[in-house]
Amino acid sequence: KNGPGTGVASRQHRQESFEQAPIYVAVLTYLGFGIVTLFGYLRDFLRAVGLEKCHLAQEREEQKVGSFVLLERSDSFVICSALIVLPFSDVYWLAVMLLKVFLFRSQDFVPLYQDFENFYTRNLYMRVRDNWNRPICSLPGPVFDLIERVSDDYNWTFRLTGRTIHNVINMGSYNYLGFAENNPDFLRTVADRTQQYGVGVCSTRQEMGNLSIHEELEELVANFLGVESSMTFGMGFATNSMNIPAIVGKGCLILSDELNHTSLILGARLSGATIRVFKHNNMHSLEKMLREAVCSGQPRTHRPWKKILIMVEGIYSMEGSVTQLPEVIALKKKYKAYLYLDEAHSIGAVGPSGRGVTELFGVNPADVDVMMGTFTKSFGAAGGYIAGKKVPFHLCIL
Repeated sequence: KNGPGTGVASRQHRQESFEQAPIYVAVLTYLGFGIVTLFGYLRDFLRAVGLEKCHLAQEREEQKVGSFVLLERSDSFVICSALIVLPFSDVYWLAVMLLKVFLFRSQDFVPLYQDFENFYTRNLYMRVRDNWNRPICSLPGPVFDLIERVSDDYNWTFRLTGRTIHNVINMGSYNYLGFAENNPDFLRTVADRTQQYGVGVCSTRQEMGNLSIHEELEELVANFLGVESSMTFGMGFATNSMNIPAIVGKGCLILSDELNHTSLILGARLSGATIRVFKHNNMHSLEKMLREAVCSGQPRTHRPWKKILIMVEGIYSMEGSVTQLPEVIALKKKYKAYLYLDEAHSIGAVGPSGRGVTELFGVNPADVDVMMGTFTKSFGAAGGYIAGKKVPFHLCIL
């Protein structure tokens, strides 16, 4: 269980700082990026005039002509057949349909590939593509094995050499606690449960896919977090993107940290709620927006917001910074808002017993309205969860 807070972690976090890059590093980085961008425009010009081949996927010319250009050869056949088969009362609707066909002929398809959006992929990413998406052939432990690959066309395509590079140091895995390693002690329970339940249910939980092991997992998660109830899902990204629209909607306000993960951003956009972004870990910026939201209400009508939801992460995935949870909770209580805490990277990784930032700061988990986390990082599995108070939580979901 979470013990009483000593305030040590909170004081340490207030002093948290990150090393700033020297000015010459920033200048050289932007200068290099600018030079590569100029060469990218030059190469795009050479591709446009046919002096250089573009290996990237492109639309065929016939896709760019007209939406209904393929009907040209069969127009007369369609008209004649329809006049013979259709009764007189339906000829009017046939004429309307054909008119729409001819009107839309001059309109093109929506482009599948946007040249400007793919500029970075074509001219910058391809130069360093070999640094990512390296195929591995072992479990992602402290070291793993890579399949060697080479490129004969400057990283546009790769071919495997058949050789294996052994014992490569793993510096980018989410396997924080090593549970995804090939350890019999870790995998024995997984093997037993797979033998008992199989590898899938082929149905939604609302129909025939709800098993006792699901309910056991949710009870275990709730007990581990120190909350009343939890719900588990099969994908960590979708836990955010699909459940945030079920919690807030039109007439609600989301206050989101500027460095929140893409899944949070997507869920907020899909919800239809108004979104306002506050500066990263800046409590003055957050309080200013909360005060304005409470005082001014919704735009134009000035009606009170149905809900005000603050969205933060426990540990921000790209920066490694820790949220100022005690201060966020204090503001949430002061302005009667709700708090959505994403602990994808903090659960299992911080706190004396791995219970996340609530344990790290010694705060009461009940002060967090919605606690979200994933099983893909510290726990070496798949899926995610949402947890909180049982009655209000299930009411806001349903």
